Amino acid sequence: MKKFLVNPEMFFAVFLLVGFFLTWFSQHNYVSITGYDIPKTMKKLSEGAFPMVDTNAALLSNILYLIPILSIVIIFKGFKDQKTKKISILAGCLPLCFFWVILIRNPFIGFEKENGLYITAIAGLCTFLSAINVINFEKIG
Repeated sequence: MKKFLVNPEMFFAVFLLVGFFLTWFSQHNYVSITGYDIPKTMKKLSEGAFPMVDTNAALLSNILYLIPILSIVIIFKGFKDQKTKKISILAGCLPLCFFWVILIRNPFIGFEKENGLYITAIAGLCTFLSAINVINFEKIG
């Protein structure tokens, strides 16, 4: 447990992992979409006679699956006392880029943004900042 308190990248990777599986978008408690569901939802929105989403955007949304994969890699490498700086930068940038796209061009119009999206974006920012040594738990203690 102490490793999580010493290594901020591991600490924030846990929040990235949890936030990914929380609800990112919902529509009046009728439909909820987690980070895990977004690529499948984007694929469905790109199909049919009147596609709502570009096919390329649907394919690119599969990159989101790297968020939990990289988070798990950061946690395991952290337990082995291996460096996680490069992986943490990538894991931190992914949710930030997706969040930026959502702010600019929201494919989920009519859906409310939920806590999972914000938790993942904030955890991504903190993971990135800890990788470039802006957030360092050793400075606190």
